[in-house]
Formats: sequence, structure tokens, C-alpha cells
Amino acid sequence: MKGTLTMSTIERKRISILQQHRGELLTAEEAAAELEISVRQFYWIKARFVTEGDTALLHRARGRPSNFGFSPRIKQDSN
Repeated sequence: MKGTLTMSTIERKRISILQQHRGELLTAEEAAAELEISVRQFYWIKARFVTEGDTALLHRARGRPSNFGFSPRIKQDSN
């Protein structure tokens, strides 16, 4: 993937923790505790990180409208 990745603080922290786990500085249990997620969830994130790289840690709904937002028609009618 070419270009720039804009990441939140949480996403950058995940990369750091995953790299520490990969370097065997942290166990899966320690890494999960550091990220405040379950060990099971950590393994899901780790698997995606290994296959997709840094982009796997970006929120999947980024750039899409909210499922809970008002429709454009309702927004227009309220003005």
C-alpha cells in the first residue's frame, strides 16, 4: 500500500505492543493486559497484523458514514 496512514493513539499503541510481542519482550497475556483487551481478542488482532501489516490495525469503519447517523434528507429538512 502506498501513501500515508493516519493512525489514532490507540492504533499506534497496538503496533508498538504487537512489535514487542513479536520480539518476545511481552507474552500474549501481558500484551492483552496492556491493551486492555482479552487474550482471545489479542490473537485476532495479531493474526490480522501478520497477514495485512499496519493497515490491519486501522478501524474498519473509517471513512464511512455512521450506521446511527441521520439520513441526509432529515439533516436537510432540519435547516
